[in-house]
Amino acid sequence: MAAITAIELNKSSVELYPGNEEALTLTKTPEDGEGTIVWESSDEDVATVDDGTITAVAPGEATITAKVDGTEIEAGASVKVKVLEVPEFGLDSGKISAGVMYLNTDNKI
Repeated sequence: MAAITAIELNKSSVELYPGNEEALTLTKTPEDGEGTIVWESSDEDVATVDDGTITAVAPGEATITAKVDGTEIEAGASVKVKVLEVPEFGLDSGKISAGVMYLNTDNKI
């Protein structure tokens, strides 16, 4: 079997929110080429990667790289982890209250 001569990722950039995941798909040439793929993150405080699955950790930017071990063959994708924005409601009191209603067995509130 021949060695891997090139690799490519299905995406060159990804935008996520903390806690979200996205899987990258790697295509190698030849398809049945021999070689071990090693995944790395340039900043694991921002995003981690496990076998192509990116997990967003905290806001910032990182680069995910897939490399053929022992060679210079690699492919990368930039990751931007965005801040989750919470809309302001503009309440005068600054407090939000919520209630829960339960239905009894007679379907009455």
